[in-house]
Amino acid sequence: MLTLFAVRENRRGLGIGKELLSGVQDYWKALDTGSSHLYTDDTCNFGFYEHMGFHRAKEKPVDIMRDGQNTKLDVYLYEYKIRSDTHPSEQKEYRE
Repeated sequence: MLTLFAVRENRRGLGIGKELLSGVQDYWKALDTGSSHLYTDDTCNFGFYEHMGFHRAKEKPVDIMRDGQNTKLDVYLYEYKIRSDTHPSEQKEYRE
């Protein structure tokens, strides 16, 4: 299980994240799992995951407390299909 994926801000754009995530995707393929999922939010570079082949399966706005202030945060669920032959019965319905 991958719990946290981050690259230091001053190291972004150097291909480090792409290389690391590509290695993880290769590992998932070797395990022959049907798909993998991750959560992220609009404070992160979620476009990176789209670039790496993930698609946004769900999104939900949530209210959070940040620095003593109420604020809205968009939370995203992304899916990466590892096998294209995943049977519909193996696909999950995402509910809020």
